[in-house]
Amino acid sequence: TVGVLDVIKKLKGRVQKVEELKPGEFRYSSDNNSVTVGKEVHGLIQNSTVTQNIYHVYGKPLEKENVDRIDSYLKGEKEETKVEITKADAPAIKEFTSSVGELLPAEQGEEIVKENVTTMFLNPKRGAFEGDGSSWSFHKGSEVITATIKDALFLSKVASGEIRPNHHDLMEVEIVEKQKVVGTTVKAPVYEITKVVKYTVGSPAQQSLLPPPEETPHGTQHIRKVVFDDEDV
Repeated sequence: TVGVLDVIKKLKGRVQKVEELKPGEFRYSSDNNSVTVGKEVHGLIQNSTVTQNIYHVYGKPLEKENVDRIDSYLKGEKEETKVEITKADAPAIKEFTSSVGELLPAEQGEEIVKENVTTMFLNPKRGAFEGDGSSWSFHKGSEVITATIKDALFLSKVASGEIRPNHHDLMEVEIVEKQKVVGTTVKAPVYEITKVVKYTVGSPAQQSLLPPPEETPHGTQHIRKVVFDDEDV
């Protein structure tokens, strides 16, 4: 049985095309390889939460110097289901998860009904410190939203430590909200921050949540993923 990890290893990177061969059967293609999957695996790949978690669970750990391999298998079925992910697979995992969402064929009855560009104020909740713009979360009043940050200048300042986000900081951002429907069911919106217009640091007394970058023999090392407030995530 072909699983999501098998698809990533077979394609070796960015997905170039997704085709529905017949009901319940889909072909994923890269530059030189292709693999066919059933509707269950296709459904998992369509789920952005699943694909992002694959990167954070497998890709990010393999980017560390002391991690060379991760084995994945179902409990009680190790020999039958084991998939070995090595450090060499890490770039492919990152490329796959960043590209697949852009190329998925639309479900029957699905269409983009609205793409709204607006400016709003947000407070940081969770994010990464290595220039990774995916899967940040923010407080929008009493609501929590997840967004991808595309502002390269802002991300570089976070990676260098020039900006060290705290949940009391205020961000004014240009953001794109994409909304889809399937039939008459409205799907959860997807957010993309295209520009951080203004970043205002909160009270200095409240900045202790973020430890300073750690100096290592390999240079300055920042925390990969940090929760900016003390709530459960």
